[in-house]
Amino acid sequence: MPAYIVSPLDGVPPMLLPGINGYSTGSLASGPTARMLVTSVAINGSNVATLGVQMVEGNIPAVGSLISVRGTQTPTSGGAPNFNVSNIALASVSINSQTGVGTVTFALTSNTIATTPDAGEASVPVPEVPEALTTTTTGLQFGLQSAAGLPNNSRDVAWETQTPSAPASYTAHLQGAEFDQESQYVDLDTMSSVGTQQVAGVRANFLRIKWTSVSGGTNPTGIGKILV
Repeated sequence: MPAYIVSPLDGVPPMLLPGINGYSTGSLASGPTARMLVTSVAINGSNVATLGVQMVEGNIPAVGSLISVRGTQTPTSGGAPNFNVSNIALASVSINSQTGVGTVTFALTSNTIATTPDAGEASVPVPEVPEALTTTTTGLQFGLQSAAGLPNNSRDVAWETQTPSAPASYTAHLQGAEFDQESQYVDLDTMSSVGTQQVAGVRANFLRIKWTSVSGGTNPTGIGKILV
């Protein structure tokens, strides 16, 4: 997402919509879930499974995205079709952008299996995209709709942080403000490890996530999202 909007000349803060994550740090890639037909399966001696695939919908998935497979019949160790997996990280992706034909690989412990024709389907959800973190990173702010009918116009807020490329340490702050001015933002909650926290009875017109004391790690990245 864009960084914190400092000047009104730089744009208008987006609104938080009920039930939809607002990415204060990082973003959600565009497009539908990637869907593929499985055409072949194999496992090498290093416990790496390779699927031959044909894209049928969505964008070509990225390495690290989570793949789920069902419908294949080739048995692996123990006799079960263990190519049917759920939410396994992709180790590599080699798919022709013009034809949608190619291969994907992921870790799978089994006996060696030569490339074998098979049929099934695979899907890879649209991934979240982390953002590089500096010592202090101020996330995009969101406006809150008026919660008419609720006591004191308050609402409960859930917020979450993730660090795909983890720093050694950090502190994340959920901040709120009545007016969208830097001096108005105050801490509503803090966390220093990945997870989700809830804050009850929030009264604010704007919310954002700010990262401070980020240190250590190699090229640390983070995702910070807010849900009302």
